[in-house]
Amino acid sequence: MTSHYLLNNKLWTEFKQHSDIEFSAKIYALTRHDDSGLTERIQAGFKLISPEEHLQIERKWLINPEDRFFTEQDKLINLTNQDKTYLSKLGALKMGYLNNWPPMEFQGKNGEFLGVNADIKNLLVNHLGLSIIPVAFDTFDEMMHQLKSGEIQLVASLAQHAERGDSVSVSDVYWPSPWAIASDLSQPAILNISQLNNKKISVIKGYQLVSQLRQQFPNVTLILVEDTQTGLDSVVNGQADMFIEKVTALADQLKDGQFPSLKLSLIADLADQHSRIGVFNDLSELLPLINRVLQTIDKEKQQQLYQKWIEVDVSTKNNFYQRWMNWLILGMVLVCLVTITVFAANRRLNIEIKCREDAEHQLIYLANHDNVTGLANRTSLDKQLATAIEKHQATKSKFALLFIDLDGFKIVNDQHGHHIGDALLIKVSQLLNDSILTKDTIARFGGDEFVVLLSHIDSVEVAKRIAEVILDKLESVTRIDDKFVQISASIGIAVYPQDGVSPHDLIKHADHLMYQAKRIGGHQYKSSF
Repeated sequence: MTSHYLLNNKLWTEFKQHSDIEFSAKIYALTRHDDSGLTERIQAGFKLISPEEHLQIERKWLINPEDRFFTEQDKLINLTNQDKTYLSKLGALKMGYLNNWPPMEFQGKNGEFLGVNADIKNLLVNHLGLSIIPVAFDTFDEMMHQLKSGEIQLVASLAQHAERGDSVSVSDVYWPSPWAIASDLSQPAILNISQLNNKKISVIKGYQLVSQLRQQFPNVTLILVEDTQTGLDSVVNGQADMFIEKVTALADQLKDGQFPSLKLSLIADLADQHSRIGVFNDLSELLPLINRVLQTIDKEKQQQLYQKWIEVDVSTKNNFYQRWMNWLILGMVLVCLVTITVFAANRRLNIEIKCREDAEHQLIYLANHDNVTGLANRTSLDKQLATAIEKHQATKSKFALLFIDLDGFKIVNDQHGHHIGDALLIKVSQLLNDSILTKDTIARFGGDEFVVLLSHIDSVEVAKRIAEVILDKLESVTRIDDKFVQISASIGIAVYPQDGVSPHDLIKHADHLMYQAKRIGGHQYKSSF
């Protein structure tokens, strides 16, 4: 309602949306005090609205998915009366988690349960109505001991083949969790599991991987450690040749450069691993219900969790190593065979570093682009607009901002559904890309609004010509997936520095001009000049 009010009163650009701050308020239907019959009929009518119907209503009227209340409850599972009776008798359950195993699970500054598994816990609470009390642990081994004894009833991020005995069962998979290896930069690359033989390997005590390594590689020397930090320290101190841990936990520890002498490797033999929820066997009837909740976690939900909990920071921290390599090659230039060997090792290292950077670049892309159109999102636009102002201040040159609002998009959404609406947004993004130069930027601002940033223009006439091209191209769109559509646009043009010298002023001015164009019929542009 707030977004609707701000948009209707043309105040949207005056405010910034903070998606991480939430509050709730109850909404009532008012009737006359003496008309109890009408009140009862309205209450009965509201009760007949199913969860799926709630979702359909929100999808129709709230274009931005972040504004929807029922998003987290999408695909709610149906519970039978027998299920509800069973769940109501369970009482409060305890869920164990490690207090320092980011990004999967960790304890916040105020003692709160955070991480991917905390959101998985919240899903169980929302779908099943459970009361789950998080219990923090220092070590995995102690947490598993209490799960087996029934002192706690749930633990996340367990593997299927763990030797848990008869006291613990595991759910279906809900999260990919391949193993990775941390080793010294000077060590040869680990490409397959057979290279682990005769090595000294650190593994966290209690992991099912311990028994697997002992069976496959009796010549391996296993060093059992309490946590991820201790395992990495063991490699740095030379106590172990390598440390095996989940890739998400290792990447989180290595990203800040605390261990510049270590590298991360993925082994194909150990890549097909997934996280599951461990359940104390006295609650065996709860396991099928947990599996049904986990089935609601689709790729979109996984992407949201990635963006929320996996911080992206591309920093290889290998400058020290590169300097050391240069001195080594210089000092041994006469030893050709050693020089060739070092060069080959350095080449393998660069390949591994590039693979790691490619993966991190992909995460950056997902965090800065709209998931429907692939265009830059509002976060990315803010950064690029600030950069443009800084550059154009230095060169004392102009650039233009085109604020585009589609005319007729809501009619398409209402008549043909959101899948046609999304296809139309993708088509519009392609047309906009065809209308500008590669140096310019297009962003989806929200809903059916787009922003085009035109760099280094000679005059406002350049921006006007591009606006005319965009209007002509949009008018040519008549069919999407065999459905008839008719759209155009209202465009506001703001020019730096005449219309503003800050991102806020430029967007506000362009938005104001766009509404002027829309008020007089749309299918046109407006500028100050």
